[in-house]
Amino acid sequence: MRTNRAGRATRSILLVATATSLPLVGACSTTASTTPATSSSASPTSPPGSGPSAPATSAPATSSRPPATRGATTTSEAAEPVTTAAGARRVDIGELTVEVPADATVPDPEAGVTLTAGSVYRLPGESLDELADVDVTTRQVTSDGRPVIIYLFGSDTLFDVGSAEVKSTAEAALPAVVTSVGRRAPSARLLVRGFTDSTGGADANKALSQRRADAITSWLATHGIDRGRITATGLGSSHPAAEETSEAGTALNRRIEIVAIG
Repeated sequence: MRTNRAGRATRSILLVATATSLPLVGACSTTASTTPATSSSASPTSPPGSGPSAPATSAPATSSRPPATRGATTTSEAAEPVTTAAGARRVDIGELTVEVPADATVPDPEAGVTLTAGSVYRLPGESLDELADVDVTTRQVTSDGRPVIIYLFGSDTLFDVGSAEVKSTAEAALPAVVTSVGRRAPSARLLVRGFTDSTGGADANKALSQRRADAITSWLATHGIDRGRITATGLGSSHPAAEETSEAGTALNRRIEIVAIG
């Protein structure tokens, strides 16, 4: 009876040992075989943005490229009006854009004067015979392809300080301009533009420049130019033609422009 129990105990130990060793082998085999299976199954079962499918998350970066391209196009389009097809430069001289030929000769400013980037005095111009004996400066350009003549007066020639009453000394220069306009731009639209230097407040300067522009407009209308052709604008000190680092530069900012646009 003891022997049998011992024998059965021995067989039980062997069976347990055998049964225990078999799952261990199987577990190793299963682990080894499931390792590639796990890696191969990651692709279809992994959520977006993980595993091999992660490169798909770069799509937003790719989709951001078109706006960058559109931005470059917009910048290019915004820059195109600066130069015309004929190579002319577009220049803003204060609420008026004009075209300057690429080969135009720009007059040198007088000594001690530094002109601003959009200065009307940087524009090309030739002396006109009918204005040879009067204190008037002219510039000739185009605006939207139409011929433009700009007649420039120092405000000191036309007005006393702080005044909008046309001085008697202006009686020589203004008739000469009327003659020139009738000869060179008989049907042109006229802009009378008043400017001041930066002395005083901005509002006061603008108001003074408007009164002066109105005074010149009235003078022209009573001396043969149809009032309906004229627009008067006071721009004050907002568009300086020169830096006010010298008296000569400051004086250039006190001016009246009569712009004939053909």
